[in-house]
Amino acid sequence: MEEVDCLMEKLEKFGSKPFDIQDTLNASVSNVICSFLFGKRFEYEDSTFKRLITLLHNLFTTTNVSSPVVIFPVLRFLPMFKVTTIRKIVNDINEFIKEKIEEHRQNFDESNINDFIDAFLLEQTKKVENSTFTGIQMQITFKNKSHKQNNYICF
Repeated sequence: MEEVDCLMEKLEKFGSKPFDIQDTLNASVSNVICSFLFGKRFEYEDSTFKRLITLLHNLFTTTNVSSPVVIFPVLRFLPMFKVTTIRKIVNDINEFIKEKIEEHRQNFDESNINDFIDAFLLEQTKKVENSTFTGIQMQITFKNKSHKQNNYICF
């Protein structure tokens, strides 16, 4: 509900003037997801949050699931398919995620689980054989196995 209040407040600032709502709605939806994953929402003007939104926007506008490179992996070596650009964007998103995971590790309190990362860290504390709750698995929660290799796009 907090995000709805923040969104309404942001929309009220525009008054009756026309405006492009896409960026505002993208930020609002991203904040809902961040609340589940990281346990907090970001202010719309937060530079870290703006960077994350920009990275995600760039990733979605650069990638194309119907690209020939999906069918013919050898094409990834051709510059027109922007594979290097996509890898750079994904690496930047991974760095953001790693920072958030590390912050959670430093402040972890198993009696106070607030979000997905806390729940994951709690499961890691349980000594279960062959557990999938590993550090690398947390980074690969949203994975996209590309081509026939073990290349993952991690968010």
